[in-house]
Amino acid sequence: MKIKSIIATGSIAFVLIACGKKEILDEIMVSGVENPEISLNGTWKFSMNPPDLFWENEINTEDWADIVVPGECAMQGFAIKHDHPYAYRYDFFVPEDFKDKQIFLNFNGVYSFARVWLNGQFVREHYGGFTKWECDITDFVKTGEKARLTVEVIDRVDDISYGSGYAKHQIGGILRDVELVALPELNFKQLYFETDLDENYQNAELRVFYELNQAADIELEIEVFNTENELIARIENDTLIKSGPYINLKMSGKRVQYSTIVMDDLAKHWQCEAFNYEVNDGILHLYTSGKYDNLSVSFYIQIDENGTIITEYRVNDAPEGNWIQESGLLFHAGNQFQQLAWERNAYFTAYPEADMGKPQGEIDLDDKPEMKYREYPEHDWSYDSRNFYYHGLKKQLPFTNIVRSMKENIFSFTLKTRRDSQLQVVDKGTKACRFDKINGEYLLLINDQWDYTSLLWGNYMKKIELTKELHGVVVMGIR
Repeated sequence: MKIKSIIATGSIAFVLIACGKKEILDEIMVSGVENPEISLNGTWKFSMNPPDLFWENEINTEDWADIVVPGECAMQGFAIKHDHPYAYRYDFFVPEDFKDKQIFLNFNGVYSFARVWLNGQFVREHYGGFTKWECDITDFVKTGEKARLTVEVIDRVDDISYGSGYAKHQIGGILRDVELVALPELNFKQLYFETDLDENYQNAELRVFYELNQAADIELEIEVFNTENELIARIENDTLIKSGPYINLKMSGKRVQYSTIVMDDLAKHWQCEAFNYEVNDGILHLYTSGKYDNLSVSFYIQIDENGTIITEYRVNDAPEGNWIQESGLLFHAGNQFQQLAWERNAYFTAYPEADMGKPQGEIDLDDKPEMKYREYPEHDWSYDSRNFYYHGLKKQLPFTNIVRSMKENIFSFTLKTRRDSQLQVVDKGTKACRFDKINGEYLLLINDQWDYTSLLWGNYMKKIELTKELHGVVVMGIR
């Protein structure tokens, strides 16, 4: 078993594995739940002419007919008509161990328009007779108690499939399985697999696609078993990029002290106006455009199977005249990085070993020497993680100064996890990168222009004026 590559982008990951065949596992497992998927197939109550307010719990359904779910109404003796509503009723028990879980009803096919009520409360409607759909009923039921499910179904003559038009009879009804499902609060919104066999049909690439139901820092582990149920591979995946790219555009703002200036963020309140993508020759091309308040922005992103990500951005309608503090891209990164390494075009040929300006370096992100108030530190200022003057006695910064500092004129800027997954920025020595935790988020900033507008002495301040249009290209690799 040879792992070819792992690509993770935002909440979607593509995992490529060369492997032999494996028996399909058709069960889900949820910690603390004995049976997380319960079939509701069986005998339900049915009415071709339901009364007014038939979804209310108080409606007596004893004189309603019995019907088997799943199954077509017509095949069970019910002569349903186009565009005429009819109703199902079913009572089920919600297990106690579903507590603190997300609870769903899965309908694998209801032809062709359906409305759903739980305990007399409307949940949702769905149009489309042959597609699977779900209802989140977490807030409509109580664990350890019975729930009353009512479903109204209409065999609509305008259904796009025109299924009943091709059949000998109206095919309306609950045609496929119905399930009660419990899932953890964090779960897979999408999870599916593809295999691409080689020309000899001996080995295949197994592609695992997933998307989570919410943004989260996770560690993904995939286990591959052979037909004898023996573990043959375990793949652990790190979240390298949570989301992005975003524009990073900060200007000189209000001066609060002689050497401290508030940075004004001009790239706020993103609104997407257009999005499109295509795949050509194994390369994913993404196009998106929108606005940050008054800024017009477009992104063109290319991602190949080797994990190379090329992002081109353009900014229009920027307010001219102000001084730039930072201009480039920003990514929300994962929280599993352990080391930072860099190679840069330094200003001088020699530096002290601990100096943050040296051309090459590698630092452990968790390395924070102890600091005590009014005691002389045993380390260089580069390794400070506290600033008693600015931040008081209690606050500790997330990283040391050498980690948080801007690495200018980079050739490479690499973040590594403990499993040696890597997120790397590469350039010709024209960009500046920094990594920090700001307002609870791990951020990777890649700047095409940067300045130190709070340094009023010497010649550090370049006074870069903001122009109406900005453009840049950033190249990254993930491994």
